[in-house]
Amino acid sequence: MSIDEILDVLQTQSNPTRIKVNEKNGNLLPQFGVPMGVLRKLANEIGINQSLAISLWAIENLDTRMLAVMIMDPEEMSKKEIDMLAKQIDFCYLMDEFVDDVVFEHKDREYFLDKWSKSKQDILGRGGWYLIVKELLGNECLPQKIDEYLDVIQKELKDTSIKKQEVMNRALCEIGIHYPNYTKKCLKIGEELGVYKEMKVSKGCTSPYALEWIRVGLAKKKEKVKK
Repeated sequence: MSIDEILDVLQTQSNPTRIKVNEKNGNLLPQFGVPMGVLRKLANEIGINQSLAISLWAIENLDTRMLAVMIMDPEEMSKKEIDMLAKQIDFCYLMDEFVDDVVFEHKDREYFLDKWSKSKQDILGRGGWYLIVKELLGNECLPQKIDEYLDVIQKELKDTSIKKQEVMNRALCEIGIHYPNYTKKCLKIGEELGVYKEMKVSKGCTSPYALEWIRVGLAKKKEKVKK
């Protein structure tokens, strides 16, 4: 599939609601507003294609960059190249997709986790902490690393930048849910910091406030075990 053919498909799949959602969440790039399901289906049809991915990325459009990330080959990318692309990302959802499809699958992911999680740049810092979340969900964390993460969370969560804060808070909650030896400590940290405590959420949605998120997560985990 050529670049022109891909652009034609993206344009026909434009969704005004998606455009508004992306803009509300901070996207500044030109966009068609293509739903993620459509992008994933198109990526599956194209398959992994590193040269096409780089060409799509160069267009500087949100949808072409999302699609580019989905067809990138991490094995063909150097540390320098991944770092360079990451620094061009200023939208949280694009960073999340980049981490999911490329960085987490890269042999040097620990390098990016350590470097980016310490970044003061909001979206890059988010990427680093999202790598930590994925590591936690894979039950790959040793106690020493968890202690280090919780120490940083306790010191920085309350005053860190918005998009980084969202994922750092998630890391706190995932530790509390999936690592029983740390549940009480995570609840205590969440209560002391009070981040998102006053946030209003829609009916049926879970509050991002750590005490509520951990409580609901533990209940779901317990119910799953019963089944």
